[in-house]
Amino acid sequence: MWKHLKKLFLLTPQFIVIQYIYMNERSYRWEISMDQKDIIEFCECNVLHPEKIEIAHKNLLDNESISLLTLFFKTFSDPTRMKIILALKETELCVCDLSAVINVSQSAVSHQLKTLRENRLVKYRKVGNVVYYSLDDDHVHVLITQAMNHLKHK
Repeated sequence: MWKHLKKLFLLTPQFIVIQYIYMNERSYRWEISMDQKDIIEFCECNVLHPEKIEIAHKNLLDNESISLLTLFFKTFSDPTRMKIILALKETELCVCDLSAVINVSQSAVSHQLKTLRENRLVKYRKVGNVVYYSLDDDHVHVLITQAMNHLKHK
């Protein structure tokens, strides 16, 4: 039985090929993947374009802003949190309803809602003993809609 051991990158003049090393008890086997998704093209020359570098440099943020932005997008990386966001896209729901919609325990939903609240992606309102959650503002709705459109676009 072969086990995946490592992924390596082999540089060639026109592209990078991802290679896989497989190993069993006695030997190694190399496999070169030539799928289009595994080929990364890069420049063959070493010419800089100062005007484009200047434009790109102006778009960079300070390190603190980049860290905040990274943490913000990291919030979307959990499947349960993404399901909650999608469930709240058009209507507000309480924890019980969210639990039923995404088929996860109320405890797990509450835990993920805490993270979403901390990152200002959801807000809540209390009516008697019931707490209703909704997306924090239209920016979250637009962000999710744009991401979904981007994934559908080819």
